Amino acid sequence: MTLSFYEYMGRCLYDPEHGYYASGAVTFGKGEHFWTYPQRLRPLFGWMVAEAARALFTRLVESGKVPNDAPLTLLELGAGNGDLAHDALQYIVEHEQSAPWAPLRGRVRYVVGELSAALRVRQCEKLQPFIASGRAEVRALDARELSWDGPFYGVLVANELIDAFPCELLQVAAVDRVERTCVRAVRGGAELDGDELWAALKEGVGDDEIRLSETTEPLSAWPGGVPDSLVEYLRTLAPLIHDLDACGLLPVELCWAPDLPNFVHHVAKLLTGDGSVGAALFIDYGGTSRHVLDPRSSAPHLRVYGPDGARAHTRTVLRDPGAYDLTWDVDFTELARLALAAGLRVPFFGHQSALEAAPIDLWSRASQRLLILGRSREGVENNFQATLEAHELVQRFRQAAGFRLMALSHPNLSFPEQRFGLADLYCEAGLSTLKLGVGHEELVAALESAGIDPELAEHLKPCGDPVADACDRRLYGKRQALLEVLAGWLVEPGAL
Repeated sequence: MTLSFYEYMGRCLYDPEHGYYASGAVTFGKGEHFWTYPQRLRPLFGWMVAEAARALFTRLVESGKVPNDAPLTLLELGAGNGDLAHDALQYIVEHEQSAPWAPLRGRVRYVVGELSAALRVRQCEKLQPFIASGRAEVRALDARELSWDGPFYGVLVANELIDAFPCELLQVAAVDRVERTCVRAVRGGAELDGDELWAALKEGVGDDEIRLSETTEPLSAWPGGVPDSLVEYLRTLAPLIHDLDACGLLPVELCWAPDLPNFVHHVAKLLTGDGSVGAALFIDYGGTSRHVLDPRSSAPHLRVYGPDGARAHTRTVLRDPGAYDLTWDVDFTELARLALAAGLRVPFFGHQSALEAAPIDLWSRASQRLLILGRSREGVENNFQATLEAHELVQRFRQAAGFRLMALSHPNLSFPEQRFGLADLYCEAGLSTLKLGVGHEELVAALESAGIDPELAEHLKPCGDPVADACDRRLYGKRQALLEVLAGWLVEPGAL
């Protein structure tokens, strides 16, 4: 008697009484469970999202596909405690009289879609003035079953949403040897099913009485047969799995979210169906398929966050179910593949720092004053120390490994490429890797001759993702030069 990892993770996060998000156990801010960029960069992260939305709203209006009197919606899914929504709305209201915002004056409304009733209470409190004035609304909404009444004209924003979808945990030993991880719960010698386990947890039974362990079963044992969407996903990964085998890196773990295909279907319907026209911005940690398969990551691809900071970034997923966040690295290659199959465009994929664009400059005096003030509010009394921390925060945001931004849009919507820069490669061409046996000294010399930091050579390796390694180090301006340097050493998926 076992639970699939998907069921276990889903209950850990969304059980109405004992789930980490559903019960409201999650807290945000410095020293709390989460201190993500919407909090760390307040209010500037919200401002950057607002300006990105303005660029997209402007294209919507210019497209002629939006009625003149129709509201423009900024829809945020999974809004945490509402910081991003509050700061974006405040920025919009304060700048509506400026020339860039003039065509949108009075038309933008902010809708938060949130599954957790406990978090909806916090969001309503945070956004109360905007709700009272009719500029904001908080709705009960499960992002995985996204629905919308009537045409949608606007921008969907999701910051660290997909990584909270329950996932199946797969063990990949070869292309034809993939097993599914399950969770076994035992109490007093008797095995418990999911309902019995959560009933015991709600009674206050602790880890000392319930023993949780992982076990695996072949995909052939999957009740009802292996889902077609998983079969297709594994088929697309086959060349990369062959590469991992050639590099001696198998077996590896792989996270797969059964709800992702249906979610992308609903997003496509929202942005393109029934006269709708819109775009979506997904900000999350993860990378290409190469990244999520690479076991050499600095942190496990499946990990926990929560009240015990010592457990952050660790894979201790079976301890204290319901008390911690369980999260995983998003495969943006798969997200793009599903989006294209659903009729959407993928006009941009790159590092999260692409959000930073004029008129927002995190190094400007005005921005630095706000960030220094934020550090002071967090308890940093020394102004010099607050200044140092503000500078370090900007550098982290711009260089944070694994933090990605992907834009999806209606196929006929003109996308503001100059606003986001060039798209990184998300298809097969973007999954190229270094050949085996590339000489380190030769690579360092080639990077130096191209004016690229030679330390990057330490991060370039067979089965790795050289494009992602470059973007993590803020090399947008030298990205093409890097690819030219590596051209003779890159091979296509499955060629190692």
